[in-house]
Amino acid sequence: MERMIIRGDEKDIITELSKYIEPDDAKIVVRSLPAFRDLIDDDETLQIEREIRTQKNVMEFIIPKTNYYINLKITTIAFIAFLLDLKFTKGFAAFIMSIFGVTADAIRKLSDTEKCVLLLVKADAVLTGEDEYMLRDSAPCVNYVRKCDCHQYDRCSLPKEVLTATVEKLLDKNIIKQEGSLLVYRF
Repeated sequence: MERMIIRGDEKDIITELSKYIEPDDAKIVVRSLPAFRDLIDDDETLQIEREIRTQKNVMEFIIPKTNYYINLKITTIAFIAFLLDLKFTKGFAAFIMSIFGVTADAIRKLSDTEKCVLLLVKADAVLTGEDEYMLRDSAPCVNYVRKCDCHQYDRCSLPKEVLTATVEKLLDKNIIKQEGSLLVYRF
């Protein structure tokens, strides 16, 4: 699987991502990366280090700088951009879809709730029961980008009925599948 390996500051990361998505969208992806740490697999790396440098002059300005080390699968970056609703350029979307054998008739628009539930499935926060689904007790709110009424502080409080209905929709659309007691996204 192809990987994107980048080391540098925010500008360097945005420049590299701009080869595949619009520069404004690349900025959104970079600034949202910390919120999506739960999506990153064990064989991927995302390191973000904030450095504060002082500039010696009359007023002693403090200049913050953020350094990144990214070693992610391109599909992970595509998944994050997809969840953020970003538009791909230069054939990148077609490339990602062709890797997974996705055809144009399989493309679906997801609601904000469906995107949140998909993130929760990826984070293993959805438990399966008999004809219903529920969230783990400590399920974090995973979609910081969208406004949502179903969270209490940093925890998701999506009602069980809404969660069950949304999971069933995602299963019907073949976006996720159930393997025993686990829900797995088909990406």
